[in-house]
Amino acid sequence: MSLRVLVLASSFVLVVACGGSASNAPADAARDGSPPDVTPVDAAGARCATHRIIHFDVHPVVAGAAIPDGRLTVWFYQFNDDLMPRPQPFVAYDRPFAGTSTGVDIALDDITLPPRIEDYQLCPRTCKDLSDPACGCQGGPKLALAFVAAYVDRDGSGAIESSEIDLNNEIGEGYVQLGAADRAYAPPTVLDFVVPKGIVDCLAPYSILPPPPGESFNDLGIPDQTATFPLDVCVPGDASCDQVRRPNLT
Repeated sequence: MSLRVLVLASSFVLVVACGGSASNAPADAARDGSPPDVTPVDAAGARCATHRIIHFDVHPVVAGAAIPDGRLTVWFYQFNDDLMPRPQPFVAYDRPFAGTSTGVDIALDDITLPPRIEDYQLCPRTCKDLSDPACGCQGGPKLALAFVAAYVDRDGSGAIESSEIDLNNEIGEGYVQLGAADRAYAPPTVLDFVVPKGIVDCLAPYSILPPPPGESFNDLGIPDQTATFPLDVCVPGDASCDQVRRPNLT
């Protein structure tokens, strides 16, 4: 299994992240800046209402394929597979997706942050037990990452449940990561191994960069404010889905 390592100062643990996935609990509440049941990136929830809209160009990997309708989601995950108990992916955005779409927009202000956002943050920690308050973020950058992906709503519930977040059920994936940070950080930081160009304040998109020389994992970059991103789509379960571009981060 491929590993990606974050080496911190001697007072911190060695954090190792490896590939994997977990089930999720869906949530699709509108975000107004600081709703009572959602913890903002920091105490100033209104400060993080960027009013930014991200555009995705929808690209069928097989021209003319009959792409099914489904749901477009944004879901947060814990980058570090070594942390336990591993938090379930948190569905932060869930909207209808038409298989005939040629482009879709996501308003960042419509994305709900996880109530326990620290469980999803990549940050320096002294230990690996998320149930222990002593294992919380220990200063420095805090960044929670999220995927953009579309899935078939198999049970017709009008939302994507944990059992429906699966590659065999995936219509497509955005070639991007969304990141929620506690503030902006210029490089270098202890997270340079994944965000070598620095960290953007609040919630923002990060472009997918080629792997550094001699490595296999993508890095994340900071795109222009007007940048658009690809969202490759396929017929779920078809062999052509191997052609969908996906970030290779852990």
